[in-house]
Amino acid sequence: QNQYFSATNLLGVFTLVGRESAAERAGIERGFYFSKVNGQVITPGNIEAVTTILVSGKSISLTLVNNASGNVWTEAATRTLAPVNFEDRPVYTTRVFEKNGIKTGYIFYKSFNEFFDLDLFTAFDKLKAKNVTELIVDLRYNPGGSVSSAAKLCALISKVNSTDAFGIFKGNANLGTVTQSFNNAISLSSNSTGKNFSEITGRRLAIKRVYILTTNNTASAAELVINNLKPYLPVIQIGEKTFGKDEAGLFIKDLRQPQKVAWYMQPTVYKLFNASSNGGYMGGILPDIADNEFETLPLQILSSQDDRLIKQALINIYGDNKVLTEILRPVIIQQNIPTEKIWFNSIKNTGEENKPLLMRLY
Repeated sequence: QNQYFSATNLLGVFTLVGRESAAERAGIERGFYFSKVNGQVITPGNIEAVTTILVSGKSISLTLVNNASGNVWTEAATRTLAPVNFEDRPVYTTRVFEKNGIKTGYIFYKSFNEFFDLDLFTAFDKLKAKNVTELIVDLRYNPGGSVSSAAKLCALISKVNSTDAFGIFKGNANLGTVTQSFNNAISLSSNSTGKNFSEITGRRLAIKRVYILTTNNTASAAELVINNLKPYLPVIQIGEKTFGKDEAGLFIKDLRQPQKVAWYMQPTVYKLFNASSNGGYMGGILPDIADNEFETLPLQILSSQDDRLIKQALINIYGDNKVLTEILRPVIIQQNIPTEKIWFNSIKNTGEENKPLLMRLY
């Protein structure tokens, strides 16, 4: 304990820094610490006010601190972060670990943004070319997004058929149960990548299990992947219990012509289950190997074999984390960025039947 880190003075930790983000442009990396925001010391009493400043979208100054000796924290430079627009592509890192001839692929996937599905498929192409037989999918900060992209990822990982059940939506007596096949889920994507199922099967890896890294920030479509994969191959979840979003809703609008009500409604009416009818994770999905990345500080760079959660996966595969490693950089394909944000899938009333449809929030 000292003036920078105690029961009354708190520190912030950077867990993820986006490429070309304001933080990266200011020279900040994952694992950096800060003690002040706009000159304010962070305390339990002002944590909500400080958080409001951090998410305000306005310019902020952060006072960084170092812990070179392991005991004494020393104040370093103050960095100013100005608001910037940047392309936050969800596939941050693709890497291969190898030991004793066994190759393990690693993908850090930040969100299920279907606009960048080609990046995900390119990452699998690179891992397939390296002949990986084990796979680590890092969803530790993934809040969800497109269910179509989630279905594509599941189909890339597991040996499913297009007609197999991706998930089951269970409603009340009026709504009944809706079983969604992989083909149904993928066909609703606005991105043509992977909509032809043979395009997916040709990119699958030769794996018999998958390791998925999670925290309590892992939510929604990310949880859907964890739960919906389980009927088709072993899933070894490492990290913390997930957030716990196992619901979906109806998307209702006035279909009359002319339209008399301009409002839309999205009541939450379904619970989510996998093909084995297992669900009920509103309290979060418990990991198979419980661990907290903050037990070892400073945080290591994402994809490092010394990262606490990745290390757990490598120990499970190889017995230790003393491995050879190679980073694979996906091909960057310039695309026009849409203005909307894509969140969790919902259910739309089409008039004839209820079919899952992407819900876009503007």
